Order: sequence, then C-alpha cells, then structure tokens
Amino acid sequence: MSREKDCDGVEPTTSESLNSVVDEVRRFTAQRLEAGTSPSELSFALAFAATEMGLCVTRGANPLPVFQAVLQALTTAAMNEAPTEPDGIGPATAPLGVTFH
Repeated sequence: MSREKDCDGVEPTTSESLNSVVDEVRRFTAQRLEAGTSPSELSFALAFAATEMGLCVTRGANPLPVFQAVLQALTTAAMNEAPTEPDGIGPATAPLGVTFH
C-alpha cells in the first residue's frame, strides 16, 4: 500500500476501483452521520455488511479469508489513524494472529 495520504489524512488504496468504492462508502457514512445515525451503530452496520457480503460470496467455501479481509481492513484503517510517536517511531504493532479484547 502506498504511504502517501490523501486530503482526508487516510492512505489511498492500491487500485482506482477500490478507491472509488471507498469514496462512495465515505460519502454514505457522512450522510448517515449527518442524518443522526450514531457512530457506533453505523460502524457495526458497515462491519456486519462487509462480513455478511463476504460470507455470501464465498458460501460453501472456507470463510477464513473473509474474516482475514475484514480484519485487514480494520487494521489498515487503525494504522492510518494511529499517531506517529514524537521520536519518529511509528505506532506499535502486534504479531500476526494476535486477538485484542
């Protein structure tokens, strides 16, 4: 992934078609928030829809890649928002496979 950030301070993705989808979801999210949807409800709904769509597409196949894709998206978004430490060291990362509670 590119390390260059766009005007919203979020890393662009690697493909134009994916960037387009992300931009549409951002606009939808802003509209829903302006309409009064709570951020926690909207976050849940978007994560639920992403997982449900992935499971529907892979029906009958191994669901693990769906969960990996959703978790990778969450990780990428979190890393984009993590502040850089004052000493120039980036945010701490967890080893692959670690589950946070």
